[in-house]
Amino acid sequence: MNDDRSPADNSQESSGTRFTETSTRSWGSNIASSFSGMLVGLVLILVGLGLMWWNEGRTVERYNTLQEGLGAVVEAPMDRIDPAQENRLIHLTGETRVNGELADSVFGVTSHAVRMRREVAMFQWVEKKHEETRKQTGGSSETVTTYEYVKEWSGQLQKSGQFRHPVGHDNPADLLYASQEYTATDVRLGRRVLSAALIEQISDFKRLELTPGMMSAKRLPRNAQLHDGGIYLGRDPGQPAIGEMKITFQIANPGPVSVVARQTGESFTPFPTRTGQTIEMLHSGLRDAQAMFAAEERENAILAWILRGVGWLCLWIGFALIFSPLRALGDVLPFLGDLIGVGTGLFSLVLSLMLSLITISVAWLVYHPLIAGGGLLLALLLLLGTHRLGRSKTGTARSRS
Repeated sequence: MNDDRSPADNSQESSGTRFTETSTRSWGSNIASSFSGMLVGLVLILVGLGLMWWNEGRTVERYNTLQEGLGAVVEAPMDRIDPAQENRLIHLTGETRVNGELADSVFGVTSHAVRMRREVAMFQWVEKKHEETRKQTGGSSETVTTYEYVKEWSGQLQKSGQFRHPVGHDNPADLLYASQEYTATDVRLGRRVLSAALIEQISDFKRLELTPGMMSAKRLPRNAQLHDGGIYLGRDPGQPAIGEMKITFQIANPGPVSVVARQTGESFTPFPTRTGQTIEMLHSGLRDAQAMFAAEERENAILAWILRGVGWLCLWIGFALIFSPLRALGDVLPFLGDLIGVGTGLFSLVLSLMLSLITISVAWLVYHPLIAGGGLLLALLLLLGTHRLGRSKTGTARSRS
């Protein structure tokens, strides 16, 4: 991206934690930048088309996988392991139990949980950036960039050395303690041991309210204190200083679950299907097999529509970038550039919707030809019916005249 700038084109203002910079770009620079954006737009269109095509195949494949699993699943007893069900897709429900405790190696916090997370946040300077571009007569543009520095709690290290204005906004170079997750290895459901993949699907986390008896005093730093159910590393939690930290813990306790997976000995493994996908799922609560598969189908449909929306958005932005040189050329008069921008934006919207529908329809012809063929046949019949209705009305009007 080219900027036709000179020292006179840039200005700065500061007021403590807020800094403002103003820069200008020539009309030629804006036009050159818009042509560079055309390449980005082309890439976005290709990405959007590829995403939508892949998504339709993924959706149908997942649907077929779930249908195959629903037809193959059998109920399994909780109190015993039936050898006749070895390598079959089984469904069972019950209460999980954990052998042993999870322990945080740094602060000595222990819990009889399935999973435990240590979450760390540090009080730091955070840079917030805001840009506003204003068009000028003649095609040039003026950009006002505001950098604001605020003190916030953040779980990510804010590297103050990379700030636009680092002086006076220094953060520690690293986090003294990092976030960490602990997972139990011996989690049982009846007489069976849950696999690691199933344990990872237990995600009903809640905050663990710490008490003095839950921690090892020998492992706590000197400046540690209990505050609001967590550990505070600093002087005064009411007036935090840069670099002070707070540590909290989240746990997922044993409880009622429902599982659908392949029985393998005393444990579970993924159940392979003809589509190439596998089934190994765990839901919280006591659900029958049909309810579990129905929930998975709903999630599959929701994901399909989300990815369709993302693909369409890529197309819309891509087409808008391809037509952006027209707007840049019209910006010699700001109102003319805005008018062209509205027109190209609407045209890009219509074009992206049409191409999205065509891509999805063609993909369904490939992945689900019967349904897609029926839909296209219905659309054709409606089109022919509308055409004939129009001709009959025209003929009636002529005969009356």
